[in-house]
Order: sequence, then structure tokens, then C-alpha cells
Amino acid sequence: MSQSEIKNLSQKEIDEREWSNPQNWHWAFFYFSRKDSRTFVPKRLGFYYTMNFARRGTLWFFLFLLLLPLAIIGIMQVWLLTR
Repeated sequence: MSQSEIKNLSQKEIDEREWSNPQNWHWAFFYFSRKDSRTFVPKRLGFYYTMNFARRGTLWFFLFLLLLPLAIIGIMQVWLLTR
């Protein structure tokens, strides 16, 4: 496919091409594509979604999900110690 043909593709077509490219899937679970505009993409296997780790917001969201349980546990420990 030539450069001019690639420029004429819609963003949806680019997203689908990037999703189909096996080089964008790492260890079959992690999706990383800077050209794909979506933050959440369908998994290759199954019915669920995964995150596009090339998107900046995805990394912040992932960190939030990791730190939220730790914050809750910390707050609960402080609360239990002050009772």
C-alpha cells in the first residue's frame, strides 16, 4: 500500500488495520499502537476489552486501578488503629 493510499484511509480503517497487526500485540494480551485512536479495544480472544497502552490516559487509568486498592487498605488500617 502506497503512502497516498494510507493517507486516504479513515481513522476507523487505520484503527482496524492496527488492531489486526500482530506486532501491536505483546504477549497476546497487551495492545500498544500509537496510530490507533482508541483507548479501549476489543481483545483478540474473548468478548472483553483491553486498553491501548500507547495512549497517555491509559497509563494513568492503569496506575489508578493499581493504587486504588492500596489506598483503601491504607485508609482502613489508619481507621482501625484510631478506633
